[in-house]
Amino acid sequence: YKFNQVKPGAVGGHELHHLLNQPKRYEVAEKDKSLLLMLQLLMNEGVPDLIDKKYAVAPNMPEDMQWGTYLLDLGKQNLPKVDGAIREIASGEKQYSSKEIKNQVTGMSGHVPGFYMADVIERNGLKKKLVSNMDNPFQIIHLYNKAARKDKAKPFVFSDEAIAYLKKVEAEAKTID
Repeated sequence: YKFNQVKPGAVGGHELHHLLNQPKRYEVAEKDKSLLLMLQLLMNEGVPDLIDKKYAVAPNMPEDMQWGTYLLDLGKQNLPKVDGAIREIASGEKQYSSKEIKNQVTGMSGHVPGFYMADVIERNGLKKKLVSNMDNPFQIIHLYNKAARKDKAKPFVFSDEAIAYLKKVEAEAKTID
């Protein structure tokens, strides 16, 4: 972890988040399990990426370590895939396996586009709300959309169809103790 030499503790903070975070567990309909997995991946990596990955976009970071911009750009490009996957799941047009979610819809275990989504949320003043709701994976989409609508850069906004389905699944989801 050469990165840790430049910003001591940042990577450890990210990994500590994984050890300490205890998100709620949800029971959803069989057809929505891949959707829940996708949301969990986005939240599980997007939030802690604010601990370490934001330093990988800092101008004072050595050039060989400024790969955070690449992750942000890739996340921006991949968001329409997430929206499309939600709409396909909603219509019953496609069922995704966990492997397809991990390899075709999100990338790098959710870092892409999770980091981008968390970055948009943070720069629009909703980071505290994200952190206080990180036990609920549905919130990453809701908060991202709220932030994207405020953002001067006009980032991608999830479709009304995807948001409506997400709200339906969330309302029907049962938390497991």
